[in-house]
Amino acid sequence: MKRGVMGNQKGAYAVIFALILLVLLGFVALGIEAGRWYLVRAELSKSVDAAALAGANNVTMPYATQMAEDFGRENFQAGYIGTPESGDNKVRFSASVIGTNRVSVTGNVDALPVLAQLFGVTNVPVSAVGVAKKNKVEIMMILDRSGSMQGQKITDLQTAAISFLNNFQATQAEDKVGLISFGATVKYEWDLQNHFVTAQNIGRIHAMVASGGTNMASALDAADGWTDRTTTVSGNVITSATGATYG
Repeated sequence: MKRGVMGNQKGAYAVIFALILLVLLGFVALGIEAGRWYLVRAELSKSVDAAALAGANNVTMPYATQMAEDFGRENFQAGYIGTPESGDNKVRFSASVIGTNRVSVTGNVDALPVLAQLFGVTNVPVSAVGVAKKNKVEIMMILDRSGSMQGQKITDLQTAAISFLNNFQATQAEDKVGLISFGATVKYEWDLQNHFVTAQNIGRIHAMVASGGTNMASALDAADGWTDRTTTVSGNVITSATGATYG
């Protein structure tokens, strides 16, 4: 007795294999794409963290958020790891200041699928958020007052130094700034201290006169071990244990 067409099982395994293969390909595609999306997010997260740290380190300055966003774009440029190179879906960074000492940065980009496009997936939004807090800082400024700085150069340097101090004015109760200047000799202007934006310190910067040689090496050595120095005082000259002279 002949079996009908519906009873013929020839080729059934081929159909089942094709269906299973389609499912397996879907899982393989998902695994590959998920790995790529994870890589995009990991790299974006690194860039966001770097951006937040850069912004937090300059949180008292007016360009802190712009600097943070620029850091983000430099570390994760458009087109990186197969992300869009242009358009609304390319990498985007947004920074904001929280309170007086924290910076928050958000990064967004679309990961472009490859195999997943077969299943109708055209883009996968990826985002990362980082927040950094400004820590207390200790800064020893070193200013060149040698003869090569005569004229407008020393004036511009003094203006820049005063502007730099003013940028930390809001946090000078926590931060510390000191100043060393150098020409032929190294001069101790003031030690690391809080509340460094004073009329006296501003006056010291204005009083600098450009003259003499350039003894940069001694100035750097003096600044490097300033807080740990052992000093002896003779008249108006302070000599450190390393031999640098401040007068």
